[in-house]
Amino acid sequence: MNQLAKNQKIVLQIMPLFNKNHIIFIALLFLMGCSYSEHPMGKPLPNLSYENLNPYSIHGGSVVIQQSFVPDEQTKRLSAELPVAPDKLIRRYANRRFVTAGLPTKLIFDIQNATLTKAADEENIVGFLSGAAEDYYKLSIFITMTPVRADGQRAAPFTIKLNRQLVVPQNTSLAEREFRQFELLEKTLSDIDRTVSDMVQNKMTLEYF
Repeated sequence: MNQLAKNQKIVLQIMPLFNKNHIIFIALLFLMGCSYSEHPMGKPLPNLSYENLNPYSIHGGSVVIQQSFVPDEQTKRLSAELPVAPDKLIRRYANRRFVTAGLPTKLIFDIQNATLTKAADEENIVGFLSGAAEDYYKLSIFITMTPVRADGQRAAPFTIKLNRQLVVPQNTSLAEREFRQFELLEKTLSDIDRTVSDMVQNKMTLEYF
């Protein structure tokens, strides 16, 4: 038997091992590898409840949570697209983070701004036609934390000012868009809490009370 005939015989012996089921299995593995994402889409997003936070008692006192900010129509409309409106989420966080009753008022936490805007990349004609145009979200936060002295007078407020942006391609899937919006809120509140903790632990000394 010559070498060519031997090679053909070996090929014929191997081919039956790769039946239809094997081919389908290999194809599924390939598709799973291609579709892998560090953050799987389509799953329920975590609950931004902040129930795990230990409340701060400001030098044995409580905190009044209030909101001077009145959302405009654009902010209301865009907030409805998010898992929760930014101003409502900040209020939820503050009510979990501080002791808010049962003690003398020592601090006023006021949400003075939580504006959300959105601009479309309408000038990028090539991107628009190809589905690669983008939406630009901007979240502007301004919070004041005002100590209340024992005589009822208010001291100079501490302030928290944040501007966060989110860029989402217009051809992004709904699940991916929702996840990015969730990340925007999560990171914003993480930054707020980091600043709040620094102020309470390091800057609001007894001289303010």
